[in-house]
Amino acid sequence: MNEVQVIGSAVPIAFVLHLVCPQLVMRERLLERGKSSGRVDDSLDSISVCRVLFHCNTLVAHCCTLQRTATHCNALQRTATHCNALQRTATHCNALQYTAMHCNALQCTAMHCNALQCNATHCNALQHTAMHCNALQRTAMHCNTLQYTATHCITLQCTAMYCNVLQCTAMHCNALNHSATHCNKLRHTATLCNTLQHSATLCNTLQHTAPHRNTLQHIAAHSRTLQHPATPCNRSR
Repeated sequence: MNEVQVIGSAVPIAFVLHLVCPQLVMRERLLERGKSSGRVDDSLDSISVCRVLFHCNTLVAHCCTLQRTATHCNALQRTATHCNALQRTATHCNALQYTAMHCNALQCTAMHCNALQCNATHCNALQHTAMHCNALQRTAMHCNTLQYTATHCITLQCTAMYCNVLQCTAMHCNALNHSATHCNKLRHTATLCNTLQHSATLCNTLQHTAPHRNTLQHIAAHSRTLQHPATPCNRSR
């Protein structure tokens, strides 16, 4: 206690320690102490007087002190209750602070989730872009294939035209071959005609020569007749 009280005019009391003990137990303890302490007040008469004085004077003051102490205890209890309330308030404030921190953490988590969602959306967009690029690449490869096919078709068309040209050339060569054969035949025919014409000329010559040959033959026979005149034997023959 902070206050210093005075009982009577001689005893200042700073605090009171009140111990409750049964009278029989207290008397036995005091008598037992008197056997070795040598004090004159450790006797039955002194114990009875002291007990009366205690109940009449000390206990009343002690009761007042206890009452004030009880009031102070109530105040302390109220203070403790208030402290408990403040502690609960502080706990609640800490809980609110933790809740605010948790809310901030949840907000950060939500922002992180949004960032992850944006990243996922970006990844999906990149994946669609990659698929589109693959599709464009396949389309480009298909276009290249079609271009190669078109080039091949043009090559085949040119080859077919060249084959047609070669076929026409072969037909022309065959025609020229036939023409050469026909020319050879015509040449042989012309040669044969020339031969026949020479033969006809020779025949005509021989035909003109035949009367002259007959005339020469008669002249030769007449010459032989003139060289060998006829004898009687010959004539008789």
